Amino acid sequence: MQWHSEIEQGNKQGNGWRLLLLLGLLVGFALRLYRLGATSLWYDETVSVALAQKSIPALLHHTAGDIHPPGYYLLLHFWQQITQPTPAFGLEFLYAWPSLWCGLLVVALLFALGRRLASPPVALVGLWLAAINPYQIWYSQEVRMYTLGALLGLLGLWALLRWWQSDANDRLPYGWLVVYAIVGAAGLYTLYYFLFVLVAINAIALLLWLPVWRQTSARQWLLWLVAQFAVLLLWLPWLPVFWRQATDPPVPPWRIAWTTGAEFLGDLARGASALISGQSAPAPTAWFWLVIFFGILIAAHYYYAKQNAQRWPVTYLVLAGYLLIPLAALVIITRWVTPLYHVRYLFTYGPPLLLLLAAALLYCSRRQRVLGAVATLGLLLVYGWSLGNFWFAPSLQDDDHRGAVAELARAWRPGDVILVNAGWVYTALTTYWPTTLVGPDAAAPPPLTQLVRLLDYPQRVEQTPDQEALTSRKPVVVRTGSVDGAPNLGWGDPTSDFFAMSAAETNLALFAVARQSQRLWHYRLYDTVNDPQGVIRQWFDTYNTLLRETPISGRDYLHLQLYQSGQATPEQAWTTLSLQQDRFSGDLRLQEAALLTPTVAAGSYLYAKFTWQPPVNRATLPAVISFSLRLSTADGQPLAQADETPTIAVQAWPAHYTYLMALPIPVATPPGSHNLLLIAYDAQTGLPLTVADSAPQRQELALGSLLITAATQAPIIPDVIASFDYIDLVRARIATPTVPAGSALAVELVWRPRANAYRDTYLGELTLTDESGKVVDQWSAALGGWNYPSGTWPPLIPVRDWRTLPLAPATPPGRYTLTLRVLRDSDNQTIPTHRHWWSRDEERMVIGVAEVE
Repeated sequence: MQWHSEIEQGNKQGNGWRLLLLLGLLVGFALRLYRLGATSLWYDETVSVALAQKSIPALLHHTAGDIHPPGYYLLLHFWQQITQPTPAFGLEFLYAWPSLWCGLLVVALLFALGRRLASPPVALVGLWLAAINPYQIWYSQEVRMYTLGALLGLLGLWALLRWWQSDANDRLPYGWLVVYAIVGAAGLYTLYYFLFVLVAINAIALLLWLPVWRQTSARQWLLWLVAQFAVLLLWLPWLPVFWRQATDPPVPPWRIAWTTGAEFLGDLARGASALISGQSAPAPTAWFWLVIFFGILIAAHYYYAKQNAQRWPVTYLVLAGYLLIPLAALVIITRWVTPLYHVRYLFTYGPPLLLLLAAALLYCSRRQRVLGAVATLGLLLVYGWSLGNFWFAPSLQDDDHRGAVAELARAWRPGDVILVNAGWVYTALTTYWPTTLVGPDAAAPPPLTQLVRLLDYPQRVEQTPDQEALTSRKPVVVRTGSVDGAPNLGWGDPTSDFFAMSAAETNLALFAVARQSQRLWHYRLYDTVNDPQGVIRQWFDTYNTLLRETPISGRDYLHLQLYQSGQATPEQAWTTLSLQQDRFSGDLRLQEAALLTPTVAAGSYLYAKFTWQPPVNRATLPAVISFSLRLSTADGQPLAQADETPTIAVQAWPAHYTYLMALPIPVATPPGSHNLLLIAYDAQTGLPLTVADSAPQRQELALGSLLITAATQAPIIPDVIASFDYIDLVRARIATPTVPAGSALAVELVWRPRANAYRDTYLGELTLTDESGKVVDQWSAALGGWNYPSGTWPPLIPVRDWRTLPLAPATPPGRYTLTLRVLRDSDNQTIPTHRHWWSRDEERMVIGVAEVE
């Protein structure tokens, strides 16, 4: 059957067509790459990440209790094993690459289909439309399965067409049926809505058969039926799971059927708007999108009818059937069976519309060039508007789970419980909770180790005799279920993300949580779905005090709330510090200071508890007081600092006000005993309160010594300055570049030993020279100091090496250069400075320039 007359014409166009084809693919790739991973993943995408990170048996078990098959998650599982994305290292960017490549292949395959079904002009215009179409770009940047489903659908159609047009000269006349069977099964393992693609493809096969049924052998139809049976056979292992999920959904309903004609037309218009110009196009529910949609279908029909000299051109019916049959199935099932319709599911069936749109534009151009130019220009303007909204409009941005979880991790304190509501959103926390250290200054809070269903919490309390385990030193995440939801949710599987709970059970469990927690975090998203009557929200507002509420940017209105529990809470075992002085100016007394643990590993958080006794006359104090908790070396060099402002103003403090602070200890902090200091200051002016009765007057209240142990987790070090044998220099700076004569230069060096069987103690020699090159002074000490020399460093753990370099009082004013040389302690042999592969090793390297006043 000859379907087109211009394929050979395209072959004769030469390099011009090839250049436009290549340029279109490059533009499509660039637009899909632009701002890829720039924003946080939204909830569905965090589910993809959470499942990809599971073992394969756990992944299969989880998806069997969800609403999507496991195919895409398995692809993502193997991809993440290769690329190792983390929140600190390209998580959003790397996880989106499978979608990007599938989306780009959709663009290329549309060109191939346009060439085979229509003509080179249609194919080329269709390719460019697909390259810049906002709907295509949206899902090419999303960590979900939709571009994979669309690609597999087009491959299935391509396999049908190649098999149907095969002849005796075709090397693989039946190979395309094998391709179809594999693609069909893969599509069903990717997306259940792919069923409608197979229905459309079979309808297209019937359409191809009808005009030539007298010349078609029964054997050919038998082979096609065998291919369908092969698809079913390959899908058979998962078929019982699908049937149970379809007939007895384990998840709460989140889509509703249309109840009015306006709702129906609004959803259809939203779908037409998305298919034509993306979900970020203006006025998505306006009726004119339906007019444009049907106008495209009509104009494309006339184009193909004239081209093929047929009233009902086969090419048009193939493309329109692939688009409209699944769309009609979704509408019919949503109206009369169960709600299925959603704009995102149309994406799988949408690509052929771009070939119809290309034909419509060519038809308008051939009828009247001005009309074609106006239509093309208008479409490009809408595309630009839609893409601008997609990338930059605040109302369309994904929920900032990345920022919300980072804030939650920073502000979490021992004794806090995190309630995730709706409970299935916990994947955002497991995806973004900081665990990876990047750079020498990094520190991470305790990991999420406990995920507890709300209904299981009272039983957990009864079965756990150890109060220390209940008042956990690590974050406890409590997941809510659907209040008064259907009893079949989650099929009774205790590991399911979905479960039902009555309002009475919910309140009892919430009180059990409050009795074991000092503060409650409420991570709110989609809570109107799982709790439409607001039982949990009402409990929070009735029995707890809201301390802070943080609206998070994004289209689904994520909220992060902090409540003070109204229930009695058990005390944890804190290590009380002995204070030499305990009063600040204004008669503010530090009644007690305690640490959660007496020792802290570098790269983790120190948690401290302070109990304050404000004066009777609080007018002597600032209205809002902030605190600065600091860690410093014995000679006063800073190691760590955290500044916080209590959520309660001083005037509202009780007589014994307890406030917890967190101090991130950088991973490069050298082990040993360091000084812990506390400063109180006016939050509005920044002026510090002085320590009462201190002589001379001081601002820092000494809390005592803190023992820091070596880090247990090696951080990612993005860059190094130089290498000395197996030791890298990560940072080198003069902390006090301008000093008076007779004072001291403060120099910060950060080292990182690489894994190496050889270990030795090296010396760092710092030399100060004037502008003529004359040596003014010189200092030498072991890298890391003699208390922690380089020969004892564990591999890959960075070490901060503070140097205090005293200057002679007679040092003349001027500019001086500070250089570094590394020597082996045993024989005083210089270790060459290696900077770059293209440069020669040197004996010394310049640290910086200092100015002596």
